[in-house]
Amino acid sequence: MKVAIVRGAFSGPWELQNYYTLKEKDVFLKVFTSQWPLDSHFELPQQHLWSPVDLPSFPYKMPILNRLIGDAHYLWGLEKQLYNFDIAHTAETYYYYTQQCLKAKKRGWVKKVISTVWETIPFNNEQIWRRRAFKYRASQEIDLFLAPTQRAARALKKEGVATHKIKVLPMGVGQVFFTQKIKPQRKIATHLLFVGRLVKEKGIWDLLQSFKRLQKDGLKLKLLLVGQGPERKRITAWIKANGFSRFVKIKKVEYRRMPKVYRWADIFILPSIHTQYWEEQYGMAAVEALASGLPVVVSDSGALPEVVGPAGIVVPESNPSILAKTLYQLATDSQRRNDLGVLAYQWARKRYFAPTVAAKILDIYTTLLRE
Repeated sequence: MKVAIVRGAFSGPWELQNYYTLKEKDVFLKVFTSQWPLDSHFELPQQHLWSPVDLPSFPYKMPILNRLIGDAHYLWGLEKQLYNFDIAHTAETYYYYTQQCLKAKKRGWVKKVISTVWETIPFNNEQIWRRRAFKYRASQEIDLFLAPTQRAARALKKEGVATHKIKVLPMGVGQVFFTQKIKPQRKIATHLLFVGRLVKEKGIWDLLQSFKRLQKDGLKLKLLLVGQGPERKRITAWIKANGFSRFVKIKKVEYRRMPKVYRWADIFILPSIHTQYWEEQYGMAAVEALASGLPVVVSDSGALPEVVGPAGIVVPESNPSILAKTLYQLATDSQRRNDLGVLAYQWARKRYFAPTVAAKILDIYTTLLRE
């Protein structure tokens, strides 16, 4: 079986670790990326193709490119590269490379097209007329949709995708994230962790306000922010202005080193906030924290409550007061943290163990090719 995983500029180990063990099942895999994807450090063969997203940065780059060609995520020569593959496994319905996969199928160069769709907001990304056309064609011609959440599946159905063409399959993380032993909890938690893009919609400012309240309440906490983004300069200025340079740190960490970071933490927090065009579609960092046996606190943005299930604490988004109160209670209750850590590990092992996900993906591929 030959499978092309088409991810363009969005390629990275976060999702692709769910395909690693397919190499042991006589499946030939190749990942088609742009020249400079988000992260090329993953354990699968890669084919780098030129894309408009590879152009040097300039003001309003993506809005301009999207309006010129419909969507900037075009991969030059992809159709011919897909010749003689059994399956082209793309992502989303509005990316240009999804249309290219469908063109290759129409020409008989690939047998089936599957798309993993993370989007949870129905009719989103339709501001550009060509993207609307892309989405409609995809809804009709893609052979199977993989939705990582029930919320994404519902969005697909509202957009007109036939129910029998949708399968819900959560994405997981590899063995390296799963803790071998739940670490003993300190009497009072001291290490808080956030992992994600440093942008407003990730709730970073709510977290910082909550942290400030906890410090005033007498908790001697350390907060580690792992990520990059446009808010970094403002956050750095806020840290200095509040005298928190010893307590709040911002770091960029290679993905392969992230398991060690999770094991440093006592509590993981992801307080995302929805906007008109975005909500938390999944929250892979929350899955990584669950697998690491951490108590997890998330907001009720998008699919986060579904992802953490009974193993996490869900708080209202955009409410620093409730977030601070929740964190205080959790930080001062070692038994509660221990119970949540055990539950988190069990929940993650059941739903988010990447080799198990890979086995389900293989079954889906095999069944689809038989049809």
